[in-house]
Amino acid sequence: MNTDLFAQMAEKILRRHERILGNVAIRQAVKIEGLKVDPQTYLVSFEGDKKVLVEKLILQYEKILGGVSIVLSKEAVKDIVPQVPPDQIPQLLL
Repeated sequence: MNTDLFAQMAEKILRRHERILGNVAIRQAVKIEGLKVDPQTYLVSFEGDKKVLVEKLILQYEKILGGVSIVLSKEAVKDIVPQVPPDQIPQLLL
């Protein structure tokens, strides 16, 4: 498991959406510039602002599922968010 809290958030959001969208979830995630996803392990790494990239991931899924994606994302990371400094929590997860 990744020790980076933002990577953990992205991985959980990805896995949650994968349950609904299947492989489409991975294909959507790899479209985000700066977000690197290993399609075999689902491990995530970042090249850029982690907070912004997690938000972009949620928005990418929102294009397909609408507001349900925000709810699914919040649900997926509810155990991680309390560990993140309040000013670093992606706005869509508040």
